[in-house]
Parts: sequence; C-alpha cells; structure tokens
Amino acid sequence: TALHLLYRYGNKSQRQRFIPSLMAGRALVAPTIVLTEVAAHSTEPLRAEPDGDGYRLNGSLSYVPLGPIADCVIINATTVEGADSAVIVNRRSEGFETIPVALMGLRSLPGARLKLHAVHVTNDDLLGEMGSGRVLSDLTVLRSQATIGAVALGISKAATQEAVRYSKARVQFGMPLAKMQATRNKIANLSAGVEAARLLV
Repeated sequence: TALHLLYRYGNKSQRQRFIPSLMAGRALVAPTIVLTEVAAHSTEPLRAEPDGDGYRLNGSLSYVPLGPIADCVIINATTVEGADSAVIVNRRSEGFETIPVALMGLRSLPGARLKLHAVHVTNDDLLGEMGSGRVLSDLTVLRSQATIGAVALGISKAATQEAVRYSKARVQFGMPLAKMQATRNKIANLSAGVEAARLLV
C-alpha cells in the first residue's frame, strides 16, 4: 500500500528517495491513517503547525502496523486550516517515538503506538496535494481490505488445522475426539467456512 501511494501520489523527489529502496527490500514504509483514531478515541489528534519551510507535528496514533521496524511512516495530520494532509515522517526525526504494542495474534506484523513531539517535516515531505489526506486514507482502506481478508483467512486455516491436530491427540471416553461425530461436525463446519472465505478473498 505504501509503495502504491508513493508511486501514484509522490513527486519526483519522493519517488527517487523511496521507491528504489522499497523495491530492493532495503527500506520499509508503514502507511497508516488518522481515520482509525476516531474509533479509538484518540486524545491527541495529529496536528501540523506551520514552521519555516514545513510543519511541526504533534500528537499520537494508538496503533501503527510495522511501527517498530518501519523506516518511515505515512500519516494524516490536520493543519491549522482544518484540512487533512498526508505526510511522510522519518523515524530518525527528533521527537519521533514508538512504543511496541503486544498483540495476541499477527506476530509477523509488529505494531506500535506512535507519539510525535514537535517533529519537523519539510514541504517536500507532503504526499500529494495539500488537503488530499482523506482521499489517500480512503484509498489505503480500500487496498487494505483484501490484505486484511487474506490475513484473516490464513489465521482461520491455521486454527482449523490446529483443531484437527488436537482432536486426534486428545483422548476422551476411551477414544480420540476426532472419532466423535459431534467433533467431526464442528471441524467440517470450520473447514467449509474457511473454504468459503478463500473463494471470497
């Protein structure tokens, strides 16, 4: 998603700075959106205040996928004019802080809480036109839906396989659970649901 955003909306300088490294696997950019913070009841919305040749960013995000390891983060920040704009923020910027968030699942997708304390970004860090943050957010959501569906499908398949393994190993009333019709019905329903989800994704 980040690569698509940079390719479609980035200027020539941004494309040269990020796309080669992303394509080669030398860099990682985490796209995130401020829209999720409304549901999360964020108490520190991201704000962008004019400062010289750019802006100073202040605020926080409750959850940023790839936050602990991403080299840069694409965020939405609200300017004094009230417009949401997408900004590329380097994790090495002064005032950039990430706090790892422990998750029950999705261990291959580390997340973090993001805090920005007067982080300076230049006008060249603005992704797309000023005020186009909502458009980029909607695009990020649309492109992420298929990915999220695939992740959920993989987890469901793994859970079903674990249920099968456990039912064969666990002995109850003198026989493995897998030999009981009630257990077989449940596993069959699980398998059917996973297969239906696979066709949708």
